[in-house]
Amino acid sequence: MVKMSLAKIVKSSVWLYGSNLVNNLFGFAYWFIISAIGGPEILGVTSSIIGLAGLVSGFLSFGIGIGLVRFVGKSIGDRDEASVSAYFWSALLFFLLVYLSTGLTLIVLSFLGFSFSNFSSSMLRFVGIMVLLAFVNTFNSFLMASLRTDLIFKSNLVGNLLKLATGVGLVLLGWGWVGAVIGYMAIQLTNLVILGFESFKRVGLKIIFKISNLKNLFKAGIVSWLPGIVALAGQWLGVLFVFGSSGAYETGLYYVAFSIANVVFMSGMSLSSMLLPVLSGMEDGRKRTTWRVIRVGLSLTWPLAVFIGTYPWLPLSLLGESYLEASPVLELLMLNLVAILLSSSISNLSYAYGLYRYVLLIGLAQNIPRVFLYYILVSCMGMLGAALSFTIGAFLGVIVAVFVASRIGFHIRIGEIATIAAVPPLLAFLVLLLNIHFVAGGLIIYGLSILLFLKLNILQWKDLSDIAESLLPGKLQLIKKIAGSRLLVKIKKHINYTID
Repeated sequence: MVKMSLAKIVKSSVWLYGSNLVNNLFGFAYWFIISAIGGPEILGVTSSIIGLAGLVSGFLSFGIGIGLVRFVGKSIGDRDEASVSAYFWSALLFFLLVYLSTGLTLIVLSFLGFSFSNFSSSMLRFVGIMVLLAFVNTFNSFLMASLRTDLIFKSNLVGNLLKLATGVGLVLLGWGWVGAVIGYMAIQLTNLVILGFESFKRVGLKIIFKISNLKNLFKAGIVSWLPGIVALAGQWLGVLFVFGSSGAYETGLYYVAFSIANVVFMSGMSLSSMLLPVLSGMEDGRKRTTWRVIRVGLSLTWPLAVFIGTYPWLPLSLLGESYLEASPVLELLMLNLVAILLSSSISNLSYAYGLYRYVLLIGLAQNIPRVFLYYILVSCMGMLGAALSFTIGAFLGVIVAVFVASRIGFHIRIGEIATIAAVPPLLAFLVLLLNIHFVAGGLIIYGLSILLFLKLNILQWKDLSDIAESLLPGKLQLIKKIAGSRLLVKIKKHINYTID
């Protein structure tokens, strides 16, 4: 049995966070430039194509990608290389069959002139191409389970650079929404080449298909499939409802605020996401590991969320004064971090125990209210209604997650969670009351929160040591070993003296 340290989880989660950060930042830049060059019509058509393709491919996935992460992670933990290959090939062959057949069907229908609603045959053709390429997600799931998220980061970075260059270039050349969609597909094509090569290098080209493995993937994935579909629909419905009721301008504001919020969410979610393959490969210590990830994740990311919520104008003003209108939306979205991190960690723990009905319950509690509320709130409140719908779903989800935790015997230390949740907002209130400059305010909110968490033993020096060990290259680790012991003792004494 392979033991997974927090350092290894953190190192993998940092790459995963970096990947999500790249996707969010480049995604925002891409849509911003495309919208500025081509106007709202190109943005509307392109987002509709991407949304429909995402819904179709998500519907046909049956959550097998999540199942692949679990069983490959477990097989690696058991040092069972044969099962690693068998699960990979079983998932890949299934996806090839489903996505290729569906994508080709849509492409053929488009050439026959088929269209529906506002989707022209040419738009449907690109939906088919994107669905056809959806099998590439197999490589992403496999490498995540293998904790090779560094490769995912590198591939996404290259893909996003190509997306920006290709899409913007083609739109400038007058290709319109076709150029924007082709640019968007650059990430899928890049992942096909880079992640596909790395995956095949890991498992080899010998095809091993087992129907029993596919059944296991179905069983493990189906519980995440339904809430995933609802979440996917909720995500696109939120954007599309704002677009439909308030126009492209307000849609852009909401998208920017949501993208910034996602960057913060991913800083905590990436650590939580890496729990799934790790916990699946563990025989014991799952609950302790989960609690440590929750404790460390919240301690390090919640102060950041509070800082951005306190000064929402800071990131928004970098994009221009017009984006400051999205400040209330960003403030509201920042409130979701604690609920999202708790829910995802408890969901991953339930998944590792094979308690799939609880995973389903948490997912449905989060996402069904969101989808329902989009219909009601967006029409009367615009982008703020979309943010409120998202927030209500997050808090309903965490209520159910706490119930699930009690059923599986996972003890949530309410006192520690309350302390973590209360300290940064109290410091933010003090900063605003004293009208402190945002630079000093940020240092107070984040830095003093960390120091207080250390003093209260909520965040431990070993946590920071493990994180530093996972991030520092070999030479810096050597320096850390030589100088760290004395320096660390001095820092600890100074902090204890200062706070006392």
